[in-house]
Amino acid sequence: MARLAGFRAFLSPVERELFHWWPGHDALFVELVGCNARCPWCPRETIAHATPTEVEGLLQVFESSHERVVLTGGEVAVNIEQVLEFLDEAQKSGCEVAVKTCGLVCEEALADLSRRVSACVVYVFGTDEVYERYLSIPRGFARVLTSLEILVRRGVHVEVSYLALPGVNTQPEVARPVFEALRELDVVVHLRRCVPGSEFKGRLPATNRDLQRLYRLAQAVGLPYVYITDAWSGPWRNTFCRSCGELLIERVGWFVSRVRLDGASCPRCGARVPLVGRARESISLRFLDLPHYILTP
Repeated sequence: MARLAGFRAFLSPVERELFHWWPGHDALFVELVGCNARCPWCPRETIAHATPTEVEGLLQVFESSHERVVLTGGEVAVNIEQVLEFLDEAQKSGCEVAVKTCGLVCEEALADLSRRVSACVVYVFGTDEVYERYLSIPRGFARVLTSLEILVRRGVHVEVSYLALPGVNTQPEVARPVFEALRELDVVVHLRRCVPGSEFKGRLPATNRDLQRLYRLAQAVGLPYVYITDAWSGPWRNTFCRSCGELLIERVGWFVSRVRLDGASCPRCGARVPLVGRARESISLRFLDLPHYILTP
């Protein structure tokens, strides 16, 4: 049985990290420790740089209760040998796996991962200048773009999380070139608020207005599927048809409240939606009685 250097494991809706991978379903989330990026704003420093402990027998739990797992926490490629062993056993057991990465990974490791996973969440922090200034990584965004291109070319479902940080990457002159590059890859993009930690601890996180401005900019650039992940509900969390604008998947928090799909296609115009797995409703709005102000980001 594979062993992973982990921090904790827990069951959660997949919407914690992904919107187009088995929408409305649960997955076992495993937070790994270790990271090759030293972000001065790291909100999960205790996990990224914690002393690893072995999380054993995860597949035994997985086989008896669920069919999906998400490897998250630090950088998955830091413990690549353990991770690949785990992924091989997951494949044999029929488990689907998604992984989180910062994209600063060598091509060989990406090739190994792409043969074993069905989805990948890639965190992006900004342009080359952002990576150079704050992470001391030359051509950092270019390296991440190369990783994204490899994953997409190899048929892995990719969702990008753009970690919004005021004064770092929320300015239009920083965000626009990133969004334009992502548009060419035709990937799902999440705008995610970062609560700064580490050296940035005490700085204010991105406001709702910051996230909404980024959302409008991403739409203007032409990103087909963009979300404000921190919004509780409303259009910022919902999936719309890229061709006709029809509402296809409605979300409340981490739950799916309504699915209006014909298989994986829009029931109105027939356009296909990039989805992995069958979307299903996981909560009914009939049981929610929330004031409107809670439903805004």
